[in-house]
Amino acid sequence: MSVADDEYWAFATRPIYEEEWSTREGLLKTHGYNLRPRLRQGWTPSWLTTGKSPLHSEDGEILTVHQLLDRSVFYANNVIEPPR
Repeated sequence: MSVADDEYWAFATRPIYEEEWSTREGLLKTHGYNLRPRLRQGWTPSWLTTGKSPLHSEDGEILTVHQLLDRSVFYANNVIEPPR
């Protein structure tokens, strides 16, 4: 592993504000929104099975602004990405 073991686990611990987003997953889903994998309930860090560094994994990114999220919208099983 290129990142020290303690750093691997540091990325695997979600801050309280990320935990709070995961509690809203069901409500958001009923309105057509999907949270990124890291914020979903039951999340397991992808790098524990892929062998990638958390620094090179999408779900290794920790939110820096806890009130702001990017999002994807799903409709009839089609993901519609927001314009950039």
